[in-house]
Amino acid sequence: MVTNALTHGTAPVTLTITVRTEPEPTVILDIADTSPDLPVQDLPGEVGHFGLWIAEELARLTVHPTPTGKTVRAEFVLFDQPAIG
Repeated sequence: MVTNALTHGTAPVTLTITVRTEPEPTVILDIADTSPDLPVQDLPGEVGHFGLWIAEELARLTVHPTPTGKTVRAEFVLFDQPAIG
């Protein structure tokens, strides 16, 4: 997602990582840039067009226009996994 912002957005690009425990354990990535252009989802399989698709498969993805550009937020909910063995 940061690569997408660097490639398709406008500098400066910032990454903010937040860890939240309530209401559910979640890691939140906020990637901001100064371009007002919103991300466009292309079909997976086209060269170089997997970033947003992968993010949408793994996280709750939202885009927030801001007065200075936009922020793309990915919320990764952490689930308890049973111990192996």
